[in-house]
Amino acid sequence: MSMRFSVTHEITTTFTKPASYVLQKLRLSPRTHGGQYVRDWRITVDHDCTIEKFTDSFVNHSHIFTLDGPVESVTVIASGDLDVDDTNGVVERSPRKLPLGLYLRTTPLTDADEAITELAETATKEAETPLERAHALMGLLAGKLEDADEMANPADVAPAAKVLADGKASSTDAAHVFVTASRLMDLPSRLVSGYMYDEEHPGRGSRSWAECYIEDLGWVGFDPLLDRCPTDAYMRVACGLDWLGACPLRGSSTGLGDSHAASHVTIARLR
Repeated sequence: MSMRFSVTHEITTTFTKPASYVLQKLRLSPRTHGGQYVRDWRITVDHDCTIEKFTDSFVNHSHIFTLDGPVESVTVIASGDLDVDDTNGVVERSPRKLPLGLYLRTTPLTDADEAITELAETATKEAETPLERAHALMGLLAGKLEDADEMANPADVAPAAKVLADGKASSTDAAHVFVTASRLMDLPSRLVSGYMYDEEHPGRGSRSWAECYIEDLGWVGFDPLLDRCPTDAYMRVACGLDWLGACPLRGSSTGLGDSHAASHVTIARLR
């Protein structure tokens, strides 16, 4: 039987001085695909505005809205119910719009250094098939990275090389290191943002992991911090070349002050 969850994700952006104009782009709506069925989902904003819906290049369900100031704060709430099956990490019937070669591209957050290159070489030597190499890489990273708190602010994300050198990582940080190394092994890879139900830590609902494209299987997920493929406790929302392409919210504003985003996720298991 599928696991059924109710999710509420609240993101509040506060401005130190009222903004005269605000634009926010959201990736907060999960897709239905093999292994995941979205029963109901909604996006609300605590201001009077029009929320435009579109599908981006990575086939993420996305939304965008603008506000005219003065704006002291804005809160976005995404909520709904979905069913999830355990597919051993395989993303069944995932839509593919972009060529696989794109997922070998380096970004500023996934730029390899000597340490990550050595990590990829070690994983390649330890296994023969692409799937075995990805699992070997996941095991190596699990032994090198200490689990740190999840990011409260998207601006806190660090480049993969710095993460591996520090030895402490959020799930997003660890996914960046995995994606960086797996691309060196010629495995098309992407970062995924979503949620994970953790009965022991109910306040840590946000989760990121990596996916590699494996011939004959398609996209397969890997969570290097927990050294496992996603289970039926994982809810997949968006993907991109790195966190900036998959994060729940990106925005810009006009004004004299700074801004800070605070995120809170609540997940309840319904069955």
